Amino acid sequence: MKYIFLLLICIACQKPDMDLKDYIIEEEGTKKKLIDWKWRHVSYLDSLKKPTGGVGHLLTAEEQKLYPEGTVIPDKVVNDWLDKDLIKAKEATKAQMLLLKRTPTKKFEIALTSVNFQLGTSWYKDVKRKNGEIKKGHTKTWNYLMKGNFKEASKEVYDSTWNDQTPDRVEAFSEAIDEYGVGINAQLINKKEKEKTLSWDQVKKVGKKYLTKIKGN
Repeated sequence: MKYIFLLLICIACQKPDMDLKDYIIEEEGTKKKLIDWKWRHVSYLDSLKKPTGGVGHLLTAEEQKLYPEGTVIPDKVVNDWLDKDLIKAKEATKAQMLLLKRTPTKKFEIALTSVNFQLGTSWYKDVKRKNGEIKKGHTKTWNYLMKGNFKEASKEVYDSTWNDQTPDRVEAFSEAIDEYGVGINAQLINKKEKEKTLSWDQVKKVGKKYLTKIKGN
C-alpha cells in the first residue's frame, strides 16, 4: 500500500495541465520591436548566433533571405512556424516514448517535447552533418533513460553546453526525469508486491495439495 501511496503522491505533485503551446512560448520567448506604436516580431540571432524568428524558429537559408536580422515578421508567419515546429516536436516525443517503453508522466512528456523543440528531434544521438562533421548529441543521458537509470540521467543533463546556454530549461528537464523515475520505480515495486500475492485459484491449489498430504499421512 505504501508504494501505491507513493505513486499517488507523484501524480498529485505534477503541475496542473498547461497548454503546451503557451508553455513553449513562455520557455522560448520571442523578440519584438515597437514599430508604429505596435509590438512586432523581428528576426534576430539567438544565444548561439543562429538566425532565428518568432518562437525559437531557426531560419532556413530561404527564410533568412526573406527576413534578414531585424526584419519584421508577420504574425501569421510566426504562428505557422510555431504550429509546424510544435507538431514535429510532439511527434518526436511520441516516437522516443515508444523507444523508452514506459508510460510518461504529463510533466515528463511536456519537458521532453520542450527538449525536442529547443534542441531538435535528434537531440539524443550523434548526427553526421553534410560537411562530414559530427554533431554530438546527449547520448549518455539517453542511454541512462533507456536503462531506467533515472538518477544518473537527471544528473547527466547538466554536463553539457546546453546547461551553459539555458540552465533553467536543463533544470526543468532534470526535475521531470526525477519525477518520472519515482513514478516508474513505484509502479515496478507495486507490481512485484502483487506478484507475491497468491490468486484465489493458487490458494485453492495449495490448499488441495496440503489436504492431500494430510490424508496420505
